Order: sequence, then structure tokens, then C-alpha cells
Amino acid sequence: MKQTYNTYSPVSPYRVRQPVIGAKFRQRTRRWRALEIPGGTALWSALARRIVLIGAVLIGVSVCLNMIARNSGRLIDDLESARYELKDRQIGLAIERRALASEQRIRGDAIRYLALMDAREDQVISLR
Repeated sequence: MKQTYNTYSPVSPYRVRQPVIGAKFRQRTRRWRALEIPGGTALWSALARRIVLIGAVLIGVSVCLNMIARNSGRLIDDLESARYELKDRQIGLAIERRALASEQRIRGDAIRYLALMDAREDQVISLR
């Protein structure tokens, strides 16, 4: 390595001999870093871009799945409420059917609409 000497110092008005490092050595030391990563910056920047892209896709998928889960929860709640309403209606209809099929209701409708009367005991003949 060839060294040259500077004969002028900007700090001192006197001529001082100072060693000057060659250009090739400077270029080599500028490339050295404290934490140099293997593979070069092009590889790591491409890898970082892919990691950011994959992270964005994962966040998007997570948001979509969260919306689907929330909507399905609402749908399940709506279906449960509709099922309870139908069950209440079914119970009401069963009570109404029992009321319509009761003996008192049938007798009353027979008297009112068909003009039928209950038979007296002397009108009924028993074969036994």
C-alpha cells in the first residue's frame, strides 16, 4: 500500500507531514459494515417486500374471516329468534286446535249451525 503525505494542514499555518491513506484502502473500508448481512441488500430488500406483502395479505384474510364470523353470528341469532317465534306460534295454534276440538265447542256449533239438539234418554234405545 502506497502512502502519500500531505504537506499542508488546514488547522495549523505550519507545514505538517501527515500520512494520507490510499483510495483503494478507503474503498475497501467503506464497504465493511459493523453488521453486514449475507446475501446483499437486493436479496434482503426483496425478502422484506415479500414479508410486507404476505403480512398485508394475512391481515386482509384475518379481517375477512372476522367479518364472516360476525355476520354468521348475527345470522345464527336471527335464525334462533325466528325459531322461537315459530315455536310460540305453534304452541298457540295447538291450544286453539284443542279448544276447537273440545266437546263443548262441538256441541255448541252443532246446536248453532246445524240445529241439532242433544238426545233425551227416552229417544235413545239401548240394545244391550
